[in-house]
Amino acid sequence: MNMDTLILNLHACIGLIIAMRVWFVSKTPDHTFRHNLLAYSIGLVAITIPMRIWYGEYSDVDIPEMMMNMLILIILVGIKGNITRLFK
Repeated sequence: MNMDTLILNLHACIGLIIAMRVWFVSKTPDHTFRHNLLAYSIGLVAITIPMRIWYGEYSDVDIPEMMMNMLILIILVGIKGNITRLFK
């Protein structure tokens, strides 16, 4: 396994964890339709990364994009996946 494959798999894992975090972890009663739509959209965009990697459509990782996704993951872990905490 070379470094490119390792970075590609790391990027796929980050996208998968982001999607799982916003879709399955936080279901609080203070979510409005707008917050639900935002959480669904974030998860949908994030899940396209591992899907494109698994289907071979994504072969070269852009390091700044991966860093941005890591930042989004750190923020989501910090707010425990609850999108409504972004607006409070």
